[in-house]
Amino acid sequence: MRAKAEIVEGRNGSQIVVTELPYQTSAKAIETKIAELANSRSIDGIRNIDDLSSGDSTKLVIDLKRDANANVVLNNLYKQTPLQTSFGVNTVALVDGVPRT
Repeated sequence: MRAKAEIVEGRNGSQIVVTELPYQTSAKAIETKIAELANSRSIDGIRNIDDLSSGDSTKLVIDLKRDANANVVLNNLYKQTPLQTSFGVNTVALVDGVPRT
């Protein structure tokens, strides 16, 4: 599963705005993971991270440096953070009273 993210161009540079998160992930956990990666220089190009989530709405805004390529930063975020997760699914259905995969 992958978070829904949008690249927004503004007068202060590019931003990545995340509006939907994968199942069983929180905006706070993702924010701390991105901050760790930015501080350790694993991901270059991140200037600031703001969690503007409230109630049921999710909004995580990642400000990028002027020289950063937004698509490259977003792909690295998908690769190294919980913005993209995978899990196994076991689908079982009853066919004539017998469980089948």
